[in-house]
Amino acid sequence: MFLSGATLKDTIENCVQDYQEDHLGQVSYDLRVQEIIDPFTRKQYDRYDLRPGETVFIGSQEIVTIPNDCVGMIHLRNSVIRMGVSYESPVYQPGHQTRIFTRIKNESPYVVSIKQGDSMVSFMLEKLDQEAASYQGVYQDQFTFTDQKKKAHIKTPKVMKIYTYLQYGTLLALTSLSLALLMKNKND
Repeated sequence: MFLSGATLKDTIENCVQDYQEDHLGQVSYDLRVQEIIDPFTRKQYDRYDLRPGETVFIGSQEIVTIPNDCVGMIHLRNSVIRMGVSYESPVYQPGHQTRIFTRIKNESPYVVSIKQGDSMVSFMLEKLDQEAASYQGVYQDQFTFTDQKKKAHIKTPKVMKIYTYLQYGTLLALTSLSLALLMKNKND
């Protein structure tokens, strides 16, 4: 069950640092953009013109601490959806304390301008049927996108390695076949 009304207000006031009442809705709290991050260069911006097809991360001004009896979810605001923006964001586990980082992509044929202070995503809390252990993962207490202490070391899955080997094998087979055909044509 999603928290709403007075229950949401009481919970959000205690779990969102820099809480501002005018950002509270009936079922969600609107987070503000602190920074826009290029995922490839890790360069950070206060304002950014997101070109069609381009992807960036946005980091929230607010630091959230998820209560141990809830999970946190992020959703795009309706006005942002209407601009043609799509997003990806994880489920935030009980006890997780972090700034919220959301990957957004411009799906429209137009430039979408983003600046610090914009409200692009809403934070929602869903009540669990019982309290859970606090999150202790690598992203706990991550307050900057490029925090090297908390950087996860992601290993390439074996499936991806096999796929890469298959690609190289196919390329080698096609090259060998092409050479064989050239040699055959040269001999004829």
